[in-house]
Amino acid sequence: TRAISPIRVPSLHAQGDQDKLVTRERMTQLASHFDESTREFFFHEGSHGVPTSLAKFAKAWIAGVRERSAA
Repeated sequence: TRAISPIRVPSLHAQGDQDKLVTRERMTQLASHFDESTREFFFHEGSHGVPTSLAKFAKAWIAGVRERSAA
């Protein structure tokens, strides 16, 4: 069998400590399919919802991705 290359696109993987729907193990398993140099993690204290702090972080992260892509 041929090895599958990791997905090489900027990716953000978020997970809440209280998330009962998606466990840390499942989130990490998904993230493992993405190239380590282009993936980032965001862990928060909440559950499955998107906290305000993530929204602020994501906006800054997206702006950085756009900057790097334009260069």
